[in-house]
Amino acid sequence: MERLKVRDLRALLDFLRRCYAAQDLDEFVAALTSGLADLIPADITGYAEADLQNRWIRLRGNPADFLAGCPLGTQGAERHIEEQPVVAYYLLTGDQRAYRISDFVTHCQLHRLGLYNDFYRPLGIEYQLSVPVVAEPHVLTRITCSRNHPDFSDRERLLLNLVRPHIAEARRNAETLTLLKQGGGESGPGLLITEHGRVGQTDARSLALVQEYFGPVGPMNRLPPSLERWIKHQEGLLEARADPPPPRQSLVVERQGKRLTVRLLPGPVQRLLILQEQRTSLHPASLEPLGLTHREGEVLAWVARGKTNDAIATIFGLSYRTVEKHLENILRKLGVENRTAEPVNKNETVGSRD
Repeated sequence: MERLKVRDLRALLDFLRRCYAAQDLDEFVAALTSGLADLIPADITGYAEADLQNRWIRLRGNPADFLAGCPLGTQGAERHIEEQPVVAYYLLTGDQRAYRISDFVTHCQLHRLGLYNDFYRPLGIEYQLSVPVVAEPHVLTRITCSRNHPDFSDRERLLLNLVRPHIAEARRNAETLTLLKQGGGESGPGLLITEHGRVGQTDARSLALVQEYFGPVGPMNRLPPSLERWIKHQEGLLEARADPPPPRQSLVVERQGKRLTVRLLPGPVQRLLILQEQRTSLHPASLEPLGLTHREGEVLAWVARGKTNDAIATIFGLSYRTVEKHLENILRKLGVENRTAEPVNKNETVGSRD
């Protein structure tokens, strides 16, 4: 692999710090497109979200008014969404590395595409380097660097490949913060502000999560040691170094049917910790809004884990017939019909018995 020059590495670290510090998605996109333009010179640096099923594209970039030069706007790209060579290759292979358009088609072949004539040509785009950062069902989000000339170099492709995992993680942070600002509710993410290794500001729920997963907060609101060590390690990744840094990682801790994910947003003095807890198994209480009793919720939770009626009866000290009755009530309340009316493989039916 080609080694980065010192000035490239410094620019890379500065760019990553700006992306990781974004406080919401809009700020993230602005930091990304303006900062990447300094790292990889381009006429247009874009953040493109494309719904490949419903055929719409949302583009934001640097300069902000770059679409003013295209009479059709994004419609020119939407008409020919399947013609983009890098996107077509990604959909075929799932390869998430950075590629140039010229890696797949010649200049003459590009000029024959409707995508070029309706979208690229009005914007003066002859060369493009891009990389996917988020792939959701039907929606692909890419970072694009476009210019009139010259084509992008192997060094520039190396840089884009190096920043891709960082961009993906920074985007997840910004997305979670956006959810927080919109009001995540009781089940949404929590926020904890730390300063010099101490809890500075938080809410009761977030503080409870810290204590549940990492242990008690120490004297003078000192963070639990394991959490403080993780923060220092993550922050150290973007300090001056001789090689490109590995991407920051969320901290994930598992506890009996639950998972806590911690994301770090650093600052000059204060650090923001985003705390998000999720259940990893079905919980009886979460089923009560569906009209199930607590016991029925417990039975369904064990069914979801693959337990047979006999096993469930043993767990609760019930008779087999009582478990069957609970399951009949569950199916009726959930509006599921004929689940046991037709004989099927005993391992595939909810009401099966060993």
